[in-house]
Amino acid sequence: MNTPIQALASVWLIMASTAPAFGDDLLQEVQKAHRSSVESLRTFSCDVQLEWKGPRKSWTESGKYRRSGHLVRIQQDLAEESSDVVVQNGIVTGLYRRKGSHGATYVSASTGPSKSIISCDAWLRAMLTFFEPDAGSLSFDELLARSQTNARARRCMDNGRSLIEVDVTTRLSRYQIWFDPEVNFLVRKLVGSITEADGRVYKGECLVHRFMELAPGLYFPEGVGNLEEGVELTASFTNVLANRPIGAEAFRLSFPPGIVMTDFVRGTVYRVDPDGRDIGPVLDARGKPITLTSAIQLPSVGGPGASNGPTAEEPASWTVWLLPASLGWLLVSLALWIGRRWRASHG
Repeated sequence: MNTPIQALASVWLIMASTAPAFGDDLLQEVQKAHRSSVESLRTFSCDVQLEWKGPRKSWTESGKYRRSGHLVRIQQDLAEESSDVVVQNGIVTGLYRRKGSHGATYVSASTGPSKSIISCDAWLRAMLTFFEPDAGSLSFDELLARSQTNARARRCMDNGRSLIEVDVTTRLSRYQIWFDPEVNFLVRKLVGSITEADGRVYKGECLVHRFMELAPGLYFPEGVGNLEEGVELTASFTNVLANRPIGAEAFRLSFPPGIVMTDFVRGTVYRVDPDGRDIGPVLDARGKPITLTSAIQLPSVGGPGASNGPTAEEPASWTVWLLPASLGWLLVSLALWIGRRWRASHG
């Protein structure tokens, strides 16, 4: 015979087993509303201006961003480097230029998985996507769908605003994300930490300074401030156009005829025509096709074609908030080295 306490305990167990976890309904509401807000930007273009302020050095970077559905083109310029890339289906194909000594300019091309940060990625800077070290930029839906991911949502007040905070923990990162219902559930604030393979943890925070209303109920950040390890970054978006036609030619790269393409998907290198089509393998001095797995070794830092490492004034960091991923320029360095090796072997 059950006592009243036993009966009450049974009822509590039944309720606990059937009730949703804390914030589940609210989390689904935020997820759905945020997805709708991002998807409402069917086509998008803007100019991107990045201003960096370090303890002893400041610099700027500019770029152009275009998007149609899941097809993206990003052009960016730094003092000694420039890049022009197209991202589609998780693959980034790009043309890179870098100034060398004595006024020389090195040009390279590569294609491979998009798992590094592109500085002038407006979607990432505006917190419409989120960076994971082993996967690249992910939508909020993709972030929540990752294995070993836990997320909780709660309503809160922040500087007089009624926001919804979502705390997301993955295997390699933790994000505290504040969504603002007043701007159609875009992200107003983010505090995050990412753990590298060697155990180092990078922490940073982002805050939208102001939003612009592109059309009734259609919002996008106008300026975003970032802070990580003593370096400040301000990202500004101008000449913003949303849901205007963008022709297919806007996403076509034009390659120098015969340039060497380093293909990290196929594990090989080949020459391409101006449209990026394969026109033949690159041969070594023995007349055999060069591959990335057999004939080529990655150059070490400071070796042939390697990019310069970070200085004390520019902290080593690939995080979403600040400095571009070193992986991106490692691929560029490898592509440049392959091109020089091929030219040297062919006189």
